[in-house]
Amino acid sequence: MAIQFDGSGVVDLGTNFNAAGEFTVNVPAFEYTNSTKWVIGHTNAGLWGVITLAGGVIKTRLNGSDIDITVPGLSSGSFVSGMTITRDASNVVTVSLLGQSASKTISGTIYLSVLGYGAGSESTKYDGVMHGELSWDYGASQVVQYDLNATSGAVVKDLLDNTNDSPLSGFTSGGFTNNPASNSQPEVVINAVNSTGINNTVELTAIVNDPDFSDTHVFTWRVVSGTGSLNTTTGDVVELTSAELGSVTVGVVANDGELDSYEATHTVEFLDTSNTFTRRIFLESGQLNGPSDNVARGFIIPNGSVFGVSNNTIYSLGNVPNDSSNRLIYKDFGLSNLVISADVTSDLMHRVCGLALRVASPSNFLFVHVSSTAVRLVHRSNGVDTELASTPYEITLPTQFKQVIGLNGTQIAVYLENNPVATFSTSVNINETRHGIHSQEDRDSSHANITYSNNITLTNLDIPENNERPVISIPKGTVTVLKGEPYVEEATALDSQDGDITQFIEYYDFENNPVDIDTNVSAVLDLVLKVNDNNNNVTYATKRIIVDDGLSVIEAENRMANPTQKININKSSMQLSIPNDTGIKTYRVQAHHQDDVSNVIADSFVEFNNGEAVVQTNKPIGFPYTGGIYEGSYPQDNAGAIVGATTGEIKCYANEAIASYHVLPEGIIAIENTLTNEDLSLTLPSGADINYRYGFFVYVPNGAFDYLEPGETATETINYLMPGNIEQSITITILASIMVEGNIAPSDTATAIPYAYAEGDTYEVAFDVTGRTAGEIQPQAVGDETTIPRYTFNRNGREVWHLKIPANCNTINLVESNGFDGSVSGLHVKRVVKPVTVVAPRKLDVFQVNQRQQPLDCPVEGTCVVEPVLISLVDPSEAVELEDDVQGVELGSVGGRLGYRASTGGNYRFTDCESFEKKEAITMYGGDGDILYVDNLFCEGGYPESEDGPWEYELGISNGTTNVSGCDSSYILNTYIDMKKASINGQYSGPVNTDCLVANRVSTSPDNPEEDYYAFNIALYNGGDGNVDLKLTHCFNYAEMGYSFRNSRHHARALGIHCNIKHLAIPEEAEYTHTHYWLGYSDSKILMFNVQDGDNRIVDHTDITEDFARIELGQDNKEHQIYILKTLPAIPDSINSAFDEIEGQYKLSSDSAWVDLPKFEVGHCGDLRWRPDLPAGTYDFRVRTLLGTQQSEWVENLGVEIA
Repeated sequence: MAIQFDGSGVVDLGTNFNAAGEFTVNVPAFEYTNSTKWVIGHTNAGLWGVITLAGGVIKTRLNGSDIDITVPGLSSGSFVSGMTITRDASNVVTVSLLGQSASKTISGTIYLSVLGYGAGSESTKYDGVMHGELSWDYGASQVVQYDLNATSGAVVKDLLDNTNDSPLSGFTSGGFTNNPASNSQPEVVINAVNSTGINNTVELTAIVNDPDFSDTHVFTWRVVSGTGSLNTTTGDVVELTSAELGSVTVGVVANDGELDSYEATHTVEFLDTSNTFTRRIFLESGQLNGPSDNVARGFIIPNGSVFGVSNNTIYSLGNVPNDSSNRLIYKDFGLSNLVISADVTSDLMHRVCGLALRVASPSNFLFVHVSSTAVRLVHRSNGVDTELASTPYEITLPTQFKQVIGLNGTQIAVYLENNPVATFSTSVNINETRHGIHSQEDRDSSHANITYSNNITLTNLDIPENNERPVISIPKGTVTVLKGEPYVEEATALDSQDGDITQFIEYYDFENNPVDIDTNVSAVLDLVLKVNDNNNNVTYATKRIIVDDGLSVIEAENRMANPTQKININKSSMQLSIPNDTGIKTYRVQAHHQDDVSNVIADSFVEFNNGEAVVQTNKPIGFPYTGGIYEGSYPQDNAGAIVGATTGEIKCYANEAIASYHVLPEGIIAIENTLTNEDLSLTLPSGADINYRYGFFVYVPNGAFDYLEPGETATETINYLMPGNIEQSITITILASIMVEGNIAPSDTATAIPYAYAEGDTYEVAFDVTGRTAGEIQPQAVGDETTIPRYTFNRNGREVWHLKIPANCNTINLVESNGFDGSVSGLHVKRVVKPVTVVAPRKLDVFQVNQRQQPLDCPVEGTCVVEPVLISLVDPSEAVELEDDVQGVELGSVGGRLGYRASTGGNYRFTDCESFEKKEAITMYGGDGDILYVDNLFCEGGYPESEDGPWEYELGISNGTTNVSGCDSSYILNTYIDMKKASINGQYSGPVNTDCLVANRVSTSPDNPEEDYYAFNIALYNGGDGNVDLKLTHCFNYAEMGYSFRNSRHHARALGIHCNIKHLAIPEEAEYTHTHYWLGYSDSKILMFNVQDGDNRIVDHTDITEDFARIELGQDNKEHQIYILKTLPAIPDSINSAFDEIEGQYKLSSDSAWVDLPKFEVGHCGDLRWRPDLPAGTYDFRVRTLLGTQQSEWVENLGVEIA
């Protein structure tokens, strides 16, 4: 170790130094050695002073406390100057050197000695350069003096011996030369930052190392590569700027008057910071020991380096981390190419581990842990750590070191003090995880008890004023993504001051909960897009993302109808405001019905942005509320009162309905000046019907808005009166049907509709007939062939047809016959919207019918059932986690009277199952979940008396127990049920009171989710009481029903859409009572499209006889409970399939010629099965679907034995 002397050849080594208060020590220039060597000693043994360590580290130990500084670019033999040690009035000691500094609180008297410890060795001034070889544990073991007058630097005297550290006496002065004859080449390094924004200025400093330390150096600078400019090319300090993106490399050469050094280079990356945003960090919870404005600060985030940090990051002032500390910083970034940087104190490394990635839940993390010797990648699940990888490193870290984590895709890169130390690969898509800087302790806990020092580097604290909200641009309101494919946000957020801030879009559900977009699970995500600009002005927009369960693009393209799969349901919200409130703050909101404190609408913590908040509710629009907004815990005196009514937009398709608790509030006195008396049915001036019964609201447009063309809307305003003479109103927006396109008829009275029709398309033709006394009329599509529908119209009123277009068709004509004398008006000719690509049936099943227990006068057709198992456009069961997934079994085959009864809550799916002679085939009495999904059940009842039967309440499928438990949504597809039970003839308490399908309302509470029931391609017979017992909103598509006391029993709130339904006619001599529909309450309603009574089509209400529908309120009310639609309603994709016609064939297996089964054509009414009456033998069957001009492949079932 050597201390460099000045030009006069004299260095003042000083005497013993001590100070109990403030002080400043200027350390002389010294030679750095890449090992443990002393610079300054200490007067007390073992307490050291200043030493050098490997890796450019200078360690200062004072009174047992270490302060480390790392100087980049130092190599062994370099001379270092300008080091200072200071202590202020608060006992904070700061060590500074070459632009680096570190601090620590150290109290007490501090002693220093230039020459180590030992009596008398510190008090003498010596001329020359002192050289001391020192060990780790002791002071100076050898100190020598060079004679300034000698011709060579010879050692002339030991000042201390090697054993007792005592001074030696006597020495002889000799000569010394400042500039020896043999000149050495200097070395130079550059100290500067590695990156900055374009147009910024970077200062570069040249640091020279020359063994000939008296040499004077001249520096020459240049730009080696890249586009940049230097303010000068000479001097030890220069400035570099660049107006272009990219890297600029600068070089410098040092000359000592004779020799040049090798050129040193340094590269600076210039980044695009034109869209740099300072994001505020807000205190969500934790201990705050400073003013709130100290918390409202953020990172500076240049594009290309760090993409974004949003406002719900946690930051707190307080003490250093302790064992009870939780998270330091937490945020759902969800961004690519992210870089997170933090200054970390080594004393805290056992607590502050660095980056943590939340994988799936608050207790499932990947995290990077930096120990003193290695970097580890660890997975923590529910508090249990598993080390996935570990990479050792040899860098000596200073007391406070920089830790940088780079994230991109599946790669995690770790840098310590700008040195790459580890790279990990993971199967987790980092761009979709939740990132943050956490403490190592208790990562699974909540955000409480956050206490730590300000170790997170925060810069650029000046946030400009901006009162303008950003604008969200959404190219498509609904986007379909295939399951497993990444979702790329198309929406952008623009701000007039801040530029493109797309990276700050966040997602919430309608209940204001943060949402992660997971495309690995099929779902329909109705989202609120939230954008927060630099000043926390928030803009909201809505978007629907359909994660399609399809395995191909075909299935995604085939999606057609309302993706919610439900009858219209409308949500409401509270619009809250706090005058003059600024920033993002969290308050407790408590509100209830204005007349009932127990009817709570909200009681939660809500984030307000500049005093504004939107709280989604499960209450009806117009719900009157009162309550308060509270600071801190509830209740407190400092609350702001709130009063108002919920708002929201109510929408309804022209050919559908609204049936919901969440539209009008309970307790209404009157609607449109008509007293409700708790049960009101009313026809509005528009012709639409409304019903209000104990808070349940039904609105049926009833054809009043069928005139709407695609993109057109209409509105319906309904006025109502609340207690206290409070007048309120709602406005319903009526939307055009999404199942048909625009009207191409040249006029509403035309009888010929010329057009360039495309072969295979289907057109809906509807018109009114007036003044008719004789004859018939029907539309026909004329081409190479003429499409003639299966029915004509022979009365006054309105009728609708669906026609499939033949090849080379250029006109549809209205063809009159048998002396038709009526007039046509109100004509519409609209193309029917259909899926894009035909999809073949999943399989073809053939069942032999058991005639053994068939009830009297209940003739089930044929000896076998041939069923194409059709694939729906969407399978909702793919979007949920299943409690049980039952496939291909005979239910209850192990014995007992039950097929399958759920005993635990959850979601259930049954595929390709059978059930024979069981009290129940499938029941969800214990299955309290979201979904029951049944696809292809063949069920024959007839529970035998020999097994303690028949049992009361036998049934095929039940979704749950009324008011107890069950599934919220049920989907019954491709299902055949014959319970073999004769009509109960109204004897409800009898032993044969059975049902094929039961749709129970699990809860009557308006606060619970709306429940619903869906069926597709079902055949139901001999249900005893009801083939279908309905207490829910429901939708049926393609069904055949018959031979029960009633085919479809509708309880309160059981509004349904019935499409393509055939009710079997009652045999003339039947010895039982039967009706197709039983409507028990004013809100028991049916919307019908293409429904038949036997072979008779239901055209208008004159076809609604008492045998067809029994209405408890009287037949005079049938026009307000049964609605005969004249345009196709939006059948949910869950009960729709990609076909418009189906062809089937069969043959004896020994034959070669196939025999056609009757073709299911456009406009078919009933289920989609054949019931041929075949003699005993071995048969082959096959089926295929058609869509437009497309044909699927044949699906076969060969070698079927028919007994």
